[in-house]
Amino acid sequence: MQKAKGYKNITVLTNTGSDYSVGLANAFKEQAKKEGIQVKEEQYTADDKDFRALLTKVKDTILKYFRTRLLQYNWTNLDTGKKNLE
Repeated sequence: MQKAKGYKNITVLTNTGSDYSVGLANAFKEQAKKEGIQVKEEQYTADDKDFRALLTKVKDTILKYFRTRLLQYNWTNLDTGKKNLE
């Protein structure tokens, strides 16, 4: 699990129409709980064609993750457009 990398919150996308996806998500959530990682789950079905609403729900988490990584590795700051030299 990723606790060693500092993840505290993870979002799992689960296809409720797939036993494999549901089983994998359940196993992941169980292990994450043991490691103290908070898991949020968003569900979809194989019939879903438009994932904008689903991705909108998780975009803040995704942006926060990438902003942290960009700053950590001295890449361009998403807010200022300048290199992060600190």
